[in-house]
Amino acid sequence: MNLKEIRALILEMRALFENGSPVELEAILPSFREFQKKVNRELFESESTVADSEPDQWLLTVLSVIDEREGLKLYDLYFREVLDYTRLVPAEDRKNRAIACLQKQPLEVRRAIILFINMNSTLYGTIDPETEDYNTIDRRVEAVSRNMDELRSLYDRLSDYRSKAVLTEIIKNWYDFDYTRVLKMQESLYSDYFDHDLIKPLDEEVFVDAGGYTGDTVVDFDKNYRSYKKIISYEIMPSLCEKIRENTKGLHDIDVRNKGLAEKNAVMYVNDKEDSIGQLQEAGETAVEVVCLDDDIKEKVTWIKMDIEGAEYNALKGCRRHIEEEAPLLTICVYHNYDDIVRIPELIQSMRDDYHYYLRSNSIVPIPSEFVLFAIPENRLLK
Repeated sequence: MNLKEIRALILEMRALFENGSPVELEAILPSFREFQKKVNRELFESESTVADSEPDQWLLTVLSVIDEREGLKLYDLYFREVLDYTRLVPAEDRKNRAIACLQKQPLEVRRAIILFINMNSTLYGTIDPETEDYNTIDRRVEAVSRNMDELRSLYDRLSDYRSKAVLTEIIKNWYDFDYTRVLKMQESLYSDYFDHDLIKPLDEEVFVDAGGYTGDTVVDFDKNYRSYKKIISYEIMPSLCEKIRENTKGLHDIDVRNKGLAEKNAVMYVNDKEDSIGQLQEAGETAVEVVCLDDDIKEKVTWIKMDIEGAEYNALKGCRRHIEEEAPLLTICVYHNYDDIVRIPELIQSMRDDYHYYLRSNSIVPIPSEFVLFAIPENRLLK
């Protein structure tokens, strides 16, 4: 059934409920409940919604949904469907459907999804069907419910439909584990942070690489743009700092700092192992200086990139002066927990209200990962 057909049937049902006698209503109630389930499946991918108990309320709810969906362009419609699903389908039903969707994935894909999630459990939670551990699904369902208004605001704020499509496909995958969504939104032309259709580069770029890893982003920056004034690379793991220096040996003005970034200056710890996720901790093997970027860099910066395993939000708080006064280009990873995709653009917006926002996905793994928020000031936007 299309929306017009559903609307016509809903209006017929409303007329019956408004004009029928109690005896007539009692007689049609069983057939109404079957109709209700059918419409729910059609509109909300669920046989039940939170509005089902009172027929009048359900009929009004469905009419409102149809009114909001009619005439919407493709991804506007898809995004509206996701919001309706979150708002109207009980959380337990959404969880159970997500479990069923995971089980429907081809065996090798399902194994890859579960393996990747459990290998990165500090970021994504855990899944173990044998013990009925679906912590990842619980966290996804709760995050979409918790951030529904913020997701709607972000969708409206994104500056192109490609970004809106990426956001929609991410949330849909959180619900259905459909690996083809990851493939659909995968960036295949440009490097992770260097979209040549969006960014106007500067000859005198002062580039801050937060999360230097092995120097791969620094090398990639040089390949993409060649010209810059200075690159400052922050990396919390001492062994990786040495790799950055080694891999960028032929480049000029590379300042490698064995420090972490945060809202305030402090000392934290890291386990400096090749196979560990580089996350700052309250205790660990190796002490690391943690700094506020506003304190650590006094000169003007023109571009800040961050991929720091979930520390991006607090690190951005430590960049407030640079952002408010200098409006650097920002390319920030927002995939390390389920709230960053909304709270990081909100934080940036609270500092300056003149950024243009874009979302790109670079994931090569079977779940949405490596998606990056581009916050671009007007003077850096390629037109």
